[in-house]
Amino acid sequence: MIDKVIRSFCRLLLAPLLMVATACPVYAEDASETAVKIAFIFNFFKFIEWPAEVENRGKFLLCADAEGAVSEGLQMLDGKTVNGKPLSVRRDLKGQALRACHMVYMENPDTAILRDLSVYPVVTVGDGGDFIQQYGVIGLVPQDNRLSFVINLTPAQANGIKIRAPLLKLAKTVQAVK
Repeated sequence: MIDKVIRSFCRLLLAPLLMVATACPVYAEDASETAVKIAFIFNFFKFIEWPAEVENRGKFLLCADAEGAVSEGLQMLDGKTVNGKPLSVRRDLKGQALRACHMVYMENPDTAILRDLSVYPVVTVGDGGDFIQQYGVIGLVPQDNRLSFVINLTPAQANGIKIRAPLLKLAKTVQAVK
C-alpha cells in the first residue's frame, strides 16, 4: 500500500518536471530560429544597395510591422552599425509610414501593404516562400532543419534596389515574380 502511495506521489511530482523537460527543446529551437532570422535580416543590409536618395540618409531604418518574437528581437539591433551607418529599429510605424523604412520585416504580411510598399525602395522580408508571391522581396523559408531564403527581384529592381551577387548566390531561389 505504501509503495502505491509513493509511486503515485512520485508520478505527481515527476510529471510536471518531465513536461517541462520535454518542452524546453521546443523553446530552444524557437529561440534559435528567431536568432537566425534576426542575423539574416541584419546581414541582408550588407548586400543591398538602395537608390542614392535613400542610400544617402544618415542611417538605415529597419522596421517591423508586428509584435512577434522576431519583431521584438530586432530591437537588439538598434544602434548597431552596418556598412558604416547606424541602424535604427522602429516597431511603431504602420501603413504608409513604412515607406520611410529601408527594410520592413513582416511577421503577418498584409497583401495590401506589401503591394503598396512594392512601388517604393523598401526591401520587405517575411516568412515563407509564398511571401514573394504577395509582392515581398525576401522570404525566409525552412529547409532541412535550416533556414534559407528566396528572393523576388521584380519589386527590388523596379525601385532601384540592387541586391549584390553574394546574397543572390546564397538564396535558395531567385525569381522575378510580378
